[in-house]
Parts: sequence; structure tokens; C-alpha cells
Amino acid sequence: MKKRMSNERKARIREGREESIMANRNNVITVTGTIEGPFSAGIDGRENCFIRTGRLSGTEDVLAAALPLGLSDPSSYEGRRVTLTGIFRSANATIRGRRRLLLDVCADELYDAHDGEADNNSVTLKGTVCKVPIYRQTPLGREVTDIIIAVNNPDGSSCYIPALAWFGDARLAGGLKPGDRVSAKGRAQSRMYLKTLADGTTEERTAYEVSIANLEVENPAKTVDGISGDLYGACVAD
Repeated sequence: MKKRMSNERKARIREGREESIMANRNNVITVTGTIEGPFSAGIDGRENCFIRTGRLSGTEDVLAAALPLGLSDPSSYEGRRVTLTGIFRSANATIRGRRRLLLDVCADELYDAHDGEADNNSVTLKGTVCKVPIYRQTPLGREVTDIIIAVNNPDGSSCYIPALAWFGDARLAGGLKPGDRVSAKGRAQSRMYLKTLADGTTEERTAYEVSIANLEVENPAKTVDGISGDLYGACVAD
């Protein structure tokens, strides 16, 4: 695929602002879809927006996205079909007095999609289980396990990615403990839900997470006094 942003990327390299996101092979996301507004300036100098991408089932996911640095007119991409490649990034934020875990597609590369190119959404994560996984069954009897994976970044920080494992992977994930190292492949998804507030009212919110298609355990955690690793309880989610 021919890069459409090559000149701007060279400018970013000359300015010393090129990110090393793709050096992080522990966390790689590629999404092909349509860019949507609203646009807003991020604290890291990136332009924030959304990308809409479809599943084979016909369901669509609308993911928060941070476009690559150095684009001359980010808003000109609204309505255009593109491919974003980067990391699935997390950040803790305080919203209305509560801490929440925010996730977005932090893009290092942007390409115009080819004519007729299908939507695509793939994530690869390699990291450490950082909370006790929660195994459950849906009302329809489907097995699912909620798991949070801590992924180390090259700069020493970490991303904390909530994920869902299904069926056989759900049983595997349900037996994991904090500190276990895992490798997961799947897709990023958005999910609407109703949050019950302290006054009894409900508020519609959007959750972002990874739906795991394949889960592997790389090595089990070593435990000390019944606690695995130093990431136990480090994740914050609402």
C-alpha cells in the first residue's frame, strides 16, 4: 500500500517529533474505517476524533482515535476512509469527580484506504494480567471472562486494556491470576451501557475494550505471600 502521508511524516522526523509507537510490538492495533467528528485538540498535541468500522456481522464500532502528529489539516479527514495503525492506548482521567479509564486508537500511521477495501479491526496485545479475572455467563449461557491486561510501553509507562475472553478462552482466562503473562489477539470494540448513578438515575455511557479471538498464556506468575507481581490492583476502571 502506498503511503499518502510520506512528506508530512518526513517533516515530523526532521522536527524530532516522530513517535516510536510502532517500536512497541507488545501493543499493535490496525483499524480501517471512516473518520468522524467532532474533532478536538488532545493534551499530547494530537487531534482527537472517532473512527467508525464495521464487523462481519454488520455491527459497527465507533472508536475514539488520536491522529498522528504533524497533520496539516486533521479535520479534512472527516468522512474519509482511512487505515490507522498504532497502539490501543489507555489513560486515567477524573470526570465529574470519578476516576475513569479512557481508551483510544493512538495512531502513528495514517493511510487512505483503497477503493473497495473492507473495514478492518485487529489488535495484538502481550502483557500481564493485573486484576483477578471475572468468569461469568451471559443470560444466553455464553461463557465470558473479564480480564485487564497491562502492556508495557518503550518509555516505561503502561497501558491497561480491558478485554473479554469467550468460550474456551473464557475458561482459560478465568483460571489466570495477577502476574500471569498472556498474548491476546482480537478486535477493539465499543459498547453502549447504562450506568446507575448514586441518585438512582441512569446515564448512557460507552465502554471500549478488546474482544479476544485467541488467548495464550506465555508463563505463569510467581507469587509471594499469595500476591502475584506488583501490578495487582493497579488498574482503575469505572
